[in-house]
Amino acid sequence: MSSRDLTFHHPVAFWLGCAAVIAGVLAHLPMLAMAAPMHYRLAGMPMDTLMLTGMALVPLACCWPPMA
Repeated sequence: MSSRDLTFHHPVAFWLGCAAVIAGVLAHLPMLAMAAPMHYRLAGMPMDTLMLTGMALVPLACCWPPMA
């Protein structure tokens, strides 16, 4: 496959989706840093709003917008 065969039908949606996935993953880092003394075990920790937002961003960014 040459680079001429690769086209983006919706480049803005693609890059916004990539940015949303990255933001969602980065939103997990503060909670992970707080879990360092517990050997990075997040089980049983109450989740803050940033963590919940990050958890929602990742699958939403992967599923939206639908492929055309």
